[in-house]
Amino acid sequence: MKPVNSCKRVWVFLVFFLPVLANAQINLGDIQNISDTEGTPSDEQNFVNVGNNYYVVWNKWGDIAFSKSEDAGQTWSAAETVYSAFDYGANYPVVAAEGETVMIFYYRNTSGDSQIGVCDVQRTNRRGV
Repeated sequence: MKPVNSCKRVWVFLVFFLPVLANAQINLGDIQNISDTEGTPSDEQNFVNVGNNYYVVWNKWGDIAFSKSEDAGQTWSAAETVYSAFDYGANYPVVAAEGETVMIFYYRNTSGDSQIGVCDVQRTNRRGV
């Protein structure tokens, strides 16, 4: 049995398929500004989905903001502040979802120590720890 020359296969791939891949384009739809915080930095975003329900959370200059879409990202709810920085602010938000439960976790800066905050976005009483 004659050994297969893998160099020839790689060469054939590069010569024939690489130009096709190099010219490929991804067409994105219209960009939506779901943070809607003009003039205020929005970063440290985190995203999760459960079916067609999409959830995003981000750091909005020390506040933690949240938005959701129930139609696979076609439309988004108004940004909601789930934690407002009354001391040193919060960072690194993470959103987790399973079924109807959506939880947000974040790192909260304080003067003496640092804490992990959590809130259940499906309930009206939010709590920071």
